[in-house]
Amino acid sequence: MSRSVDLTTPIRPHRLKTEHRQQRKAQLVTGENNTRLSGLGHVTTSLRRLLRPELAVAAFSFILPDLVDKTLWVLGVLPNGRNIGHTLFTVFLVGLVFSLKKRTYGLVAILGGMAHLLSDRSALVPWFYPFKTYDFATSNWRDVLTLECLGYTLLQMALVAIVVSTAVVIVLSLYSWVRARRTPGATGPSQPGGSADMEQ
Repeated sequence: MSRSVDLTTPIRPHRLKTEHRQQRKAQLVTGENNTRLSGLGHVTTSLRRLLRPELAVAAFSFILPDLVDKTLWVLGVLPNGRNIGHTLFTVFLVGLVFSLKKRTYGLVAILGGMAHLLSDRSALVPWFYPFKTYDFATSNWRDVLTLECLGYTLLQMALVAIVVSTAVVIVLSLYSWVRARRTPGATGPSQPGGSADMEQ
């Protein structure tokens, strides 16, 4: 029993060629997009993590010098609000502690602490205490710790936390991406731009 063939529909070779060209163009565009996404994948993935620990570490390390010194100042232990907490020794010690958990946390903590010390340059900053002697003046904390001062400090903390954590994550992501691109065999035959595409 033979099949009936519909001879009424004309064969259009130019239509087949057009569809083939469109499919090929779509494949090329998809390949280019995949290459771009693979290159920026580290950055976009890391940016989605900005609300995770890096942001908290940057904020904590920025406000820590005031939490230490001004608390002891209010309690009467220190003569003013800038002492052992506002030193390079404390900044790097905090960075070392955070780096035990993750190296990125340690780097963020150091940058956050350094940002605080640099923002306090208008007055005495005991950078090298306790290895260097400083003349700490005595002052009353009630004249300094005002609501205006607290609000300004919190605003600084938020800005520094966002800037530091964003910068560190982007730099480390770009570094890992460049390192992956330079690694031999990083682009396999199955990936766009691999040996399979080069042979075509």
